[in-house]
Amino acid sequence: MKKIKNILKSKRGIALENAILFLITTFTLCALLTTFTLIGRYQSNIENTVLKRKVAVEQIGEDFVAGKLKATDAYDNYSYVKSTEGNKEILKVFHESNTSKILLYVELSVNEGAVIVTKWQYNPSVDPSESNSNTTSTAATTVTATTTATTVTTQTTTAVATTTASST
Repeated sequence: MKKIKNILKSKRGIALENAILFLITTFTLCALLTTFTLIGRYQSNIENTVLKRKVAVEQIGEDFVAGKLKATDAYDNYSYVKSTEGNKEILKVFHESNTSKILLYVELSVNEGAVIVTKWQYNPSVDPSESNSNTTSTAATTVTATTTATTVTTQTTTAVATTTASST
């Protein structure tokens, strides 16, 4: 028991070493806290930038579904291509500097005045309009346009599954 009491007693010269040790520990903890705070701030800035870009692309798709997208519309840093195949209307949104990568692919079909969104896909790895798949399952939203072109109301949201069957 006496040895423990002797170890815990303050001896000559130990106070300086203890003070230096505590200063180093405090400095290390402050440096870690500052580093983690800066990393968190950096990640927050990245997430905000990604969210703003996604909202801008989303707005182009929403304007297309609502029928407000005109050929003369310009969107910052984004370009788009509209095409029609039968009763389907297709929108492909690209980044202005990279027109080979599709950021948003939207496919609509118009039946008896109702607009049905058959495909809404972000960053497809291949161009969906060029793929030939036998089974496609996508979410669909039915939209009815009223007499004014700017007013659009959502009626229902349903799931649509299209299957191509061959009989032999």
